[in-house]
Amino acid sequence: MSVQFFRRSGVPLVSDLGKDSSAPLVSAAHERLLRSAYPLREVRCECREGRFVLAGRVSSYYLKQVAQSLVFGLPGVELLVNRIEVEE
Repeated sequence: MSVQFFRRSGVPLVSDLGKDSSAPLVSAAHERLLRSAYPLREVRCECREGRFVLAGRVSSYYLKQVAQSLVFGLPGVELLVNRIEVEE
């Protein structure tokens, strides 16, 4: 399994913003994934220790990147760990 880490500089980590600050961002991430025109309903997002973690399964590496781009584009997402598996 390939795990990718992405970090954006200049944005405070979610953990620095306070314990309850991750819930709205996780909800916004789920909403973006569900509203996408792509089949990303099996992708889950959670926040652990200030890191957003994407997990689940998709049918292509392209969809893995689409999911990552949708979530990493949210303001406040500083560190993203992409653990999405591609079904072969």
